[in-house]
Amino acid sequence: KRDTLILAFDGVIASTAQTHAKLAIQAALRTWPHLKENPNINIEENNNNNDWLVNKMMALSHLHMPSDMGYERVLLARMLLEEQKLDEQRSVGKRGKYASKFHPSSEPQTTDAASSKSIRHSRSNNVGSRPLTVGEISVNWSDGACLLDTLSVRYHVNRSNPLPIIRNCLQDIIATASSSFSDDGNNDKNNENDNDILYDAVHVNVNAQIAQELSQCASEVFIVLPHKCYLDSAVRLLSKNVNANLRVGTSASLLQRSSRRGTSKRDDDADVVDNAATFVDDITQRYPNGRIDLSLPTIQIVYPELEETKGDAVESLVRSVVDCENVFCVGDYSMLCNVKDRMVGADSWSPTFGGTKVNIDSDKSIMLSLLLPTWADNISDQNCVDAEMDPYLRAIDSFDFQELLSVKYSTSSGVIR
Repeated sequence: KRDTLILAFDGVIASTAQTHAKLAIQAALRTWPHLKENPNINIEENNNNNDWLVNKMMALSHLHMPSDMGYERVLLARMLLEEQKLDEQRSVGKRGKYASKFHPSSEPQTTDAASSKSIRHSRSNNVGSRPLTVGEISVNWSDGACLLDTLSVRYHVNRSNPLPIIRNCLQDIIATASSSFSDDGNNDKNNENDNDILYDAVHVNVNAQIAQELSQCASEVFIVLPHKCYLDSAVRLLSKNVNANLRVGTSASLLQRSSRRGTSKRDDDADVVDNAATFVDDITQRYPNGRIDLSLPTIQIVYPELEETKGDAVESLVRSVVDCENVFCVGDYSMLCNVKDRMVGADSWSPTFGGTKVNIDSDKSIMLSLLLPTWADNISDQNCVDAEMDPYLRAIDSFDFQELLSVKYSTSSGVIR
């Protein structure tokens, strides 16, 4: 029997922390235009003076974002900018291990002598104020000072809830980013506005070794996206880096297609062709180089339905797998905890090294393994410690994960490679 692998796209397949950080910064600048006047960010050109903000956002990429598009990350970007402004340039240009990475490297260029004098005067009157550190934000994001809840109320837009406005803004930025690329993946320079931001919105690094193993993987593989708006960029990246067929859809649509497979070889082959054709009709008509090769493995790209979260999609996949004994979920800490809370109950067996036996219904059970990828750029050291202390979770490094991808099929006595 084949194993089933449910993999998060973010962190597991591709390094996306920098992408999400830059998208959040750009969305914050559009949602609250007055932030463009902040002296600690340069919107005229892409220079090193903006790196501090991206670095700090990336260091906080492990924070729990309740929404799958990460609207809350935009609130975080605004807070970091305003916190740095309160510092009145005191930490700018510092060369320490922390300050050189998470504070601006140089002061803004000011030609106004009165402005320079005002900054110096402000420094002397605000002795003791400083931006929150990465550690302080981490421990107070959801707990403690509950920064997330506070920012959601404080950073309103004309007294309205900012999250719907941020959602539309993010979707617009991502759509513009995707349309600015030609089908061969080259950047269309006709769009001069936010060019660097747009490039990074779709140009993320795929783990080459993992992509190679996916091209030969015999397990049934689902790659879960955080939101449908990331579909175009994910398809482009996987089409370019993974030598496999791709099916695309919601968990419900993909599982419905799988359930229609016939018992005869002819019917099963027809269904594979039908699914492949669906992919061509829905996706590859925008990518002329797209092709279907039935000799290659098939990877299924899943995005949540409207009103569905990534956790909902993963749970649906886990509960609906057929002819499978072992299910491996690999993703960020929040995703794994979400799956654990939904799937592991009082009727579940005690966890073993091979996973936790979970009863799906009265006559069906699976071995569920929840694996935290230590190489992912949205995982913190504390996440790894927490996973090792949790009996239902386990940290896994990239070498062991590649070994997992190379497994051909499992038997009661072991695995065949």
